[in-house]
Amino acid sequence: MPQTKWLLDLGTGVLAFTAVGASECADAQGDFQRMHAALMANPDSIGVARWGWFADLSLVPDSVQFRVCMTSNKAIASLARDTIAARALKIQGTATLLINQQRYDGLPPFDSLLAYVDRANSGRPQ
Repeated sequence: MPQTKWLLDLGTGVLAFTAVGASECADAQGDFQRMHAALMANPDSIGVARWGWFADLSLVPDSVQFRVCMTSNKAIASLARDTIAARALKIQGTATLLINQQRYDGLPPFDSLLAYVDRANSGRPQ
């Protein structure tokens, strides 16, 4: 099965890292994409609204689990691992896609992206 990792381009700093943590915590409940959409649609609310508001907006099903995740170091540890991996791969910014072990710098046209994913799913070489 192909491995896909989404990265958020929220800049740097405490709020950006916390927003990534919120995305990781939402992802633990299968709601990464809705959290990503909520963060991207409400950038002026990052650091103003509580993270639970974003979770509610994203329809994260278990608010208690989300809060526990946000207070743990699990999401930060995941971000640290991803940051180290990005530096090792000399990734300079978004969009950089890693599909299985193939790297794509820049956002490809949607049809090309679908073809890359189809090839990864089929097991054919990229």
